[in-house]
Parts: sequence; structure tokens; C-alpha cells
Amino acid sequence: MADNAVYFILSVWKDLKMDVRQEECILLGNGNIKDDTAQLLARYLQNVRNTNAADIYRRSTLARNQQLPFDLLALWVHVI
Repeated sequence: MADNAVYFILSVWKDLKMDVRQEECILLGNGNIKDDTAQLLARYLQNVRNTNAADIYRRSTLARNQQLPFDLLALWVHVI
């Protein structure tokens, strides 16, 4: 499963002409697949970071809610 995620991420990375040394890849989520994906991506990308919503949106109390999807959290923080 992590192999598929890495393949997809790297193909998008290439299509967008992103720099493997300078651009940052931030992985969100829970479980072993995120950790496995980060390990595999680190072979190809220099800046791979595992994180969670609470780290990105430290000031928002909503970020502590693990059940809230990240896209809705981002919408809430940036738009509403």
C-alpha cells in the first residue's frame, strides 16, 4: 500500500516539476502506512515530514479533534 502511495506522490511531484532537494512533502494521517510511506519517500525526496493537524494549526482548538478531516479543518481555519 505504501508503495502505491509513493508511486503516486512521485509521479505528481514530477508532473509539477517540483525540486526533490528543496520542496517539502508533508504527510498527514494515522497508522503505519504514513510511516512506511515516509520511509520510502525519504529515498527520493530530501524533505519528508510526518505531522498531524494539531502541529500545523497549533492555535486552533479544532485541530485537537482527531475525527475532523484535515480539509474541513483547513477550510474552517482559513475561510470561516
